[in-house]
Amino acid sequence: METQTKAKLVGSVMLSVARFLIMTMCLVGAFVSSAAQAAWVKVNVVAARTEPKAGVTKGTPVASYKYIINIDNTGSNTTQRSSNPGTGCSPQDTGYPDTCLWTSIAGAKSHSPIYTQGDQTDFATAGLNLPDGRYLISVLAKDYKLDGQHFSVSGTNVIVDGVAVPSGVVTVQLQPGPLPDAQIQAAVFEDISPVNSAPDLPAEHGLAGFQGHITDYLGEVTTDVYGAPLCGTGKCLSACYVVNNGVDVGTVAPVDAAGRCPSDPTLANGSPRPLLGGG
Repeated sequence: METQTKAKLVGSVMLSVARFLIMTMCLVGAFVSSAAQAAWVKVNVVAARTEPKAGVTKGTPVASYKYIINIDNTGSNTTQRSSNPGTGCSPQDTGYPDTCLWTSIAGAKSHSPIYTQGDQTDFATAGLNLPDGRYLISVLAKDYKLDGQHFSVSGTNVIVDGVAVPSGVVTVQLQPGPLPDAQIQAAVFEDISPVNSAPDLPAEHGLAGFQGHITDYLGEVTTDVYGAPLCGTGKCLSACYVVNNGVDVGTVAPVDAAGRCPSDPTLANGSPRPLLGGG
């Protein structure tokens, strides 16, 4: 009896090992098959513009950089275009709402998982083999602004802006330093005729005397890129600007204590222009 029990035990173990090996081979085969469906991604990092101060021209290759590739898990409505049953966005679908990628349904994720990271040496030969999905590559290089590019992988295709790119090359354009300065303009106006988040002139008036504030993740911004106080005094107030063909040509006083701008002011040159409160 003992010999038979041992024989059965040994036979059972051998059978289990054989099944395990078969299952392992199947899993490996499935993995290889899945990997074969993935696409090889290469990256081309270049200067986004000509900058004489940096000695670079637009399209100049950036040789040394670091990168991170995140999984793009933001909402999407490009594939699920309706809420009909079977699309994944119908309450009748199994697994709903998890099957719907619409941001209004899926919500915003708390973070974007990192798929991989490294430097330019990872793309020196074949590149990276990525499975189907949506991605964001962020690139950081010395003397350049951090920038990136969204792309997706579908089968053996690498897609940027809806178009399959040749040889799977994703181009990332970086802005060279020093970065050019820019100007922020804002309009303050009555939104009453009708309430539509847009100025409806001349029924709605611009509003003067409103103070604008700019904040970033560190707090309120009080100086410009050169260290000077914003708006010259550090206090940016809206005014009744007269605009002629997109160009500010002067200011006029508001018509009342509420700061309402005149709807049809006339400058010395006789040109009437409806006004918005700006700054």
